[in-house]
Amino acid sequence: MEGFLLSFKVVFPMCILMTLGYVLKRTIHLTDTTLKQVNKMIFTVFLPVVLFRNIYMSDFLTDVNPVLLVFGGMATFITFLILYFLMPRFVKNRSDAGTMVQGIFRSNNVLFGLTIVGSIYPDSDVLGMVSLLAALTVFIYNTLVVFLFESYRDAKMDVKSVIIGVAKNPMVIGIALGIVMLFSRFRLPDMLTDVVNDIGGIATPLALIVLGGTFTFSGFHRYRTKLIVSALGKLVLIPALVLPVAVLAGFRGPELVALMALFASPTAVASFTMSDQMGGNGELAALIIVVTSVCSVFTIFTWTYIGNLCGVI
Repeated sequence: MEGFLLSFKVVFPMCILMTLGYVLKRTIHLTDTTLKQVNKMIFTVFLPVVLFRNIYMSDFLTDVNPVLLVFGGMATFITFLILYFLMPRFVKNRSDAGTMVQGIFRSNNVLFGLTIVGSIYPDSDVLGMVSLLAALTVFIYNTLVVFLFESYRDAKMDVKSVIIGVAKNPMVIGIALGIVMLFSRFRLPDMLTDVVNDIGGIATPLALIVLGGTFTFSGFHRYRTKLIVSALGKLVLIPALVLPVAVLAGFRGPELVALMALFASPTAVASFTMSDQMGGNGELAALIIVVTSVCSVFTIFTWTYIGNLCGVI
């Protein structure tokens, strides 16, 4: 029950913000053009600032476990490669295929990771490691997603354009600046740090509100099969493949929960913005986020219960 309540506490605010966006569009008549403009602002400014802040303010010397980082990074990369090559064989629309690949392999780990581990193990010293794992996977997610959509634009991939697209992506730039600032040990003045924190605090709620504003019920029927496949892949199949391997690799307790939060969390909210701005199917991406977020309340509870039953959590 605690796992269920925990998941519900994390997901419920997201549902409220998305509902607010849905209601606002219909009460104050927000246009699709306005929503797209705000979404572009989130993509080019707000989310890159969030990524910069998460890395800039992290401590790479706290609770470092290279094995956990390598396992999480490699499992994420292998999952992406499998989906990248398999999905176009079954989904002929490349825009939809790219959106589904992102929806299945990209997790809302920044939101779920610290919350889940901190709630199950409140006295654990592994939270620093969870932050590092989140920073690493955020970098992997955004780099691979840019590569994904750039290479899916045409059947024949232009390697040069993919590299340029990755280098110019605002989220990749935000991550790179965060890494440079972190290792240079240059500290921003307090007033600039406050601004960065303020912008970072706006990004996710605003992204959820815009997401809710673009939501339409008609899409459920149109994308029913693709939504079922995406939700099962994200919340059931991927965790079922990765977590047993993690147990065999020797991960237990907080570290295993950190991996569970990484691979069993719902699709990241930022995936809607990335899909919408990079030639994917924004409507399908929004629906995948909604469906996986709601269903994750039950699936995370199930994975936590199984872990407890097996004595590894």
